[in-house]
Amino acid sequence: MKIKEIETNSAPDMVVKQILANIEAGDLKPGDRLPTQEKLGEMFGVGRSSIREATNALAIIGYLEITQGRGTFIKSSEPLSAVGGGGSEMFAENADLSNLIELREILECYAIEQAAMRGTEQQLANLKRAVQDLEDCRKEVNNFLQADMAFHQALAKAANNQELGEIIRHIHNATNKRIPVAFTTSRIHNIIKAIDTAQKIYLHIINGESKQAQRCLRNHLEISKEAIASSTLAAPLTGKAEK
Repeated sequence: MKIKEIETNSAPDMVVKQILANIEAGDLKPGDRLPTQEKLGEMFGVGRSSIREATNALAIIGYLEITQGRGTFIKSSEPLSAVGGGGSEMFAENADLSNLIELREILECYAIEQAAMRGTEQQLANLKRAVQDLEDCRKEVNNFLQADMAFHQALAKAANNQELGEIIRHIHNATNKRIPVAFTTSRIHNIIKAIDTAQKIYLHIINGESKQAQRCLRNHLEISKEAIASSTLAAPLTGKAEK
């Protein structure tokens, strides 16, 4: 495993970058066990809290598997294939995150309006199950990104527009691959807020209250906007760490 000692105020993000660089280079392979948090902290020159945030973030987006009592293992070299069933090839790797979030807002506000007007009983039942899966993430946050993806796809399906669902899936993949560590770990309350707003979106939809549901969606997306704005992570979570 190749590492560079980190000298940055955003240590967890840089740890993530270096671990991903090792995975992409083949120095770390699925099944490989990472050193302990204490050892990794010594290797990177950062505190254990930074290592914990970084490894938790990588577990959430699907690269690592953390097993109590056994350790932390490389799970996959292409985690996003499990989140929505495909890559983000529709968008360039350096696509502006703020623009992607804005595009999501436009498309999903439209989906909400359509779902509130013409969502079938079965589609709304599927949306309810997706919300329940999100609720389960209060106890197991590592499943949040997958559950959140499923919720937004169920929302698009309730709008009776398959193509819209595909576009939303690609946007999710493009943004999730670059989501800041600050959103996935140290600010767990962001995840709780996202779950709360998803619940409100569903309740407004089944009551036919599209405007209220759209307002909740904007609050839902505002969580990601704030995390992106407050993060120093301006590039994809890949590549070699900078000094």
